[in-house]
Amino acid sequence: MRTGEFFPIATFMILLINVSVFIFSFDEISHLFLSFFNPEYYVKPKIYSYGLHPTTLKENPYILVTHMFIHDNWIHLVVNMLLLTSIGMLVEREIGGFNFISLYFFSGFFGVLINLLTRFIFPVPNIVSIGSSGCIFGVLFLGSVLCGEEKVPIIFVPILNLLSPYVYLLGFKLDVNLGLAFMFYIIFSVMLILLKFGNLMELSHFGGILGGLVYFWLLSPKKT
Repeated sequence: MRTGEFFPIATFMILLINVSVFIFSFDEISHLFLSFFNPEYYVKPKIYSYGLHPTTLKENPYILVTHMFIHDNWIHLVVNMLLLTSIGMLVEREIGGFNFISLYFFSGFFGVLINLLTRFIFPVPNIVSIGSSGCIFGVLFLGSVLCGEEKVPIIFVPILNLLSPYVYLLGFKLDVNLGLAFMFYIIFSVMLILLKFGNLMELSHFGGILGGLVYFWLLSPKKT
């Protein structure tokens, strides 16, 4: 398939859902804009009821899905969406839209399994888990396998991806090897846990990677 004939509709559908959920997570539209400058403007508390927590899972099984589309601040959202679009387009081109959506959820569900297992084994804070990171790490893994030599416009440290639009405006071009970026993102996640900048819920990222690995195994016979 030539690049000119391809449009990553599944990637942009997922992007649109994530952004829409974030917009409607605020009580007032003014709070959405103010949150860019003042972190005191949080998303409305009710939105966390759609996040993942073992005590509410039996009563509300839909949180297995809804938590994957919730972000509680614009930095969380933008970092994840930059990764989703820059890598997702490559992966969707390789496996198709249906398989890409399946991969997104498959990786997210494996992230849930590791999340719940971590809570069972270790004393972790009583927190609600939200975000699409597990899904995106699954996409990142499969991208590194299928098109690891491709160049992607991302920065090795996730939060610094917020600067990537400004880097382009200054005339610099970001061309990072996807396979190398994947390895750095694993190292970054491990460092967050070991240095206690994050928490053990970061292990959900590795659940997403495991989901990507299993999905690759399921997908492989179809590609041969």
